[in-house]
Amino acid sequence: MRYMGKDAALFVAERIIDYNHEKQQQEYLRQKQYIEHKKHMRHMKKSVWMLTIAVSLLMTLCGTIVTLEMQVQEREERMSALRVELAEIKMENLEAKKRLSQNTDYQWVREQAIKLGMSEVTAERVVYYSVNESDYMEQHSDIPVEENTNSAWRK
Repeated sequence: MRYMGKDAALFVAERIIDYNHEKQQQEYLRQKQYIEHKKHMRHMKKSVWMLTIAVSLLMTLCGTIVTLEMQVQEREERMSALRVELAEIKMENLEAKKRLSQNTDYQWVREQAIKLGMSEVTAERVVYYSVNESDYMEQHSDIPVEENTNSAWRK
């Protein structure tokens, strides 16, 4: 082997040390990049999960809102139908009242009342009661009817 000079040996030794140091630096950077990549991937997974949860909640909320809106519309339609039905029933009621009032024969009622012993009301048979506005009355039982008093319904 040929003898290298001291300077050449130092140069080679420095080159080997520099090469080793450079390799260590590259390995350190590679490990650092790998760790950063892993951190980034964990962060991305966490972000994807958070977004998935947020989208799921948003979709659930939208579905709930749509369902509630449909229920409100159904109830409004039902209320409209019930209002129409109520108006029809009121009209039928008025028509029935008209028919009943037209069918009542007041002359026949008067004749039947007279046959049963009733007479028409006269001014002396009408009794008026005065009540103060602040007073009130509670009725706990029926008012007794005396046989000897003249009432509007008795002769």
